[in-house]
Amino acid sequence: MNYEQELLIKVLAEARAKGKEEGRAEVARKMLEAGLCFDEIQLFTGLNETEILNTEINTEIQVNEELKDRLVAWRAEQYKAANVRAYMVMHQRTLLEIATKIPKTKDELMAIHGFGDAKWEKYGQQILQITSGY
Repeated sequence: MNYEQELLIKVLAEARAKGKEEGRAEVARKMLEAGLCFDEIQLFTGLNETEILNTEINTEIQVNEELKDRLVAWRAEQYKAANVRAYMVMHQRTLLEIATKIPKTKDELMAIHGFGDAKWEKYGQQILQITSGY
């Protein structure tokens, strides 16, 4: 069993342990909180990207859809080039927060959940270039 499967089992077990029978949307929300990417959530729940986004805890956030699409395309280029899974480049939650807060400086980007020194060194300048037009 690989790490992703173990994580998914842990998330689902936690949901069951709390006695939650709230369906696919609740499972999708828990998977988002655990940092799984949209592709994995879609495969497991059958929900589309919009339905997954609607499961966010704070639905009042305003995601810049154009920026989100650019970030998702950028991440796809990165993970395909490195031959790794999408979340290894950056979690969907991180991309959504970037598309919501639209950081313009290193400090603003470093305040994003899931963005630390290693991500800054590897991808920071690229992300700031992408967000600079928004």
